[in-house]
Amino acid sequence: MVWDLKIQKKLKRYRQIKFEKYGAVSDRSDKVKKKLHVLQLLLLSKEREFIQMTKALLFDIDDTLYDLAQPFYQAYQEVFLKADEESGKSRDTDWMERLFLASRKYSDEIFAVAQTKKISEEEMFIYRIRQPLADFGEKISEQKAMEFQKAYEKYQRQITLSETIRQLLELCRSQYVLGIITNGLSAHQRNKIQILKLERYIPKEQIFVSGEVGVPKPAPEIFARALHKLGIAPAQAYFIGDSFENDMIGAKNAGMSAIWFHRRGPFVSGEIQPDYTVRSESELYSLIQKQFIHQKI
Repeated sequence: MVWDLKIQKKLKRYRQIKFEKYGAVSDRSDKVKKKLHVLQLLLLSKEREFIQMTKALLFDIDDTLYDLAQPFYQAYQEVFLKADEESGKSRDTDWMERLFLASRKYSDEIFAVAQTKKISEEEMFIYRIRQPLADFGEKISEQKAMEFQKAYEKYQRQITLSETIRQLLELCRSQYVLGIITNGLSAHQRNKIQILKLERYIPKEQIFVSGEVGVPKPAPEIFARALHKLGIAPAQAYFIGDSFENDMIGAKNAGMSAIWFHRRGPFVSGEIQPDYTVRSESELYSLIQKQFIHQKI
């Protein structure tokens, strides 16, 4: 089944309807109200049809299947918190979240360079914590940066799947082909996969690590290779991930549908948008259960 392009354009226009264009609901003409209602029904009908043809759900790992901020916060507290307190520096939740988001940005940025072998792993580790701290007016030595990296790796070895995510994977695996596409060095990502016991739900051959494939997200090639190996057409698959650029733009450019698991940070506007957006694990579970599982029973 091919999603009719004319209908898709109409649905896109419907999603972009603004208050400024039509005014309050009470002020709209009967003709406008009727048109909006018809488009809404069409949208719901087409979404149901599209979900019915879905055969695979693919996931990111970091900050999707587990909360990546937790080992980051724990490592920061171990390495830097005592010095912060002695110097009278306040590190509230908002400050820590902004630092974490900055570290994610620089981590994605430097990883793309590391993939080309132009810098070493150690240089990458140092950069992705020194640079965000520098943005906040904090300077640290390379030695301190590596001390943070070692603490971060220690807490990464303690990550677990939440009960909600375990239930979600259990719920999905009987009705869908499940897969993973993750950016990262092979050894690091495979260790996480083992620690999280992900192969209980997703076979090893259905897990794709950019460090092994040789192409990182958001390149469409890594999505295409994964789908080809799974025997799934792009239109039959949804990708679920936290990174707007790597996961949402990457998946959409590969012809897939996408669910943005946006745990934290501001929303992103642009021509490419996810099909769904959720803010928490419980929201993700509810969405999958309602829109994907129920539809197939």
